[in-house]
Amino acid sequence: MTSLTALLDCKNRCLRRFLQSSLDYSGELEAGEFSGLQKFLLKRERIIKALDLYDRKISSVIEKMNPSARDELLLEEIRTRIVTKNDIVTRIMKLDAKIMDKIEGEMKSLVGELSGAKKTKGNISKFKSTWVAKSGEELDKTL
Repeated sequence: MTSLTALLDCKNRCLRRFLQSSLDYSGELEAGEFSGLQKFLLKRERIIKALDLYDRKISSVIEKMNPSARDELLLEEIRTRIVTKNDIVTRIMKLDAKIMDKIEGEMKSLVGELSGAKKTKGNISKFKSTWVAKSGEELDKTL
C-alpha cells in the first residue's frame, strides 16, 4: 500500500465518522430530541476540517509522485477507494436530507405553536380589556 492509498483510506474512515455522526443525530431526532443540534454541527465541523487536511495532503502526494509510479495496480486501488468514498458521501447526503426534513418539520410545528399562542394572547387581551371596563374597576380607583 502506498502513502496515497493510505491517505485515501484515512479520508474514508473520516467520512465514515461523519456518516456515523449523522446516524447518531438522526436517531436523536427520531426520539424527538432536537437539543443536540449544536453539538452535532460542531462535531461535523471538526470532521470537515480533518477532511480538508487529508485533501491537501493527498494533493501534495500526487504532485510529488513520480509518473512512473502510477501503474495500473495503483490506479485500480485508487478507483476502489474513490468508489467507497462516493458510496459514503451518497449515504451522508441522503441522511442529511432526512435530518433537514425533520428539523424543518419541527420548525414549522414551533412556528405554528407560537402563532397559536400569540393569537390566544391577543384574544385574552381583548377579553380582559372589555371585562375591566364592564366590571367597574375604574369606579374603585376614584373612591
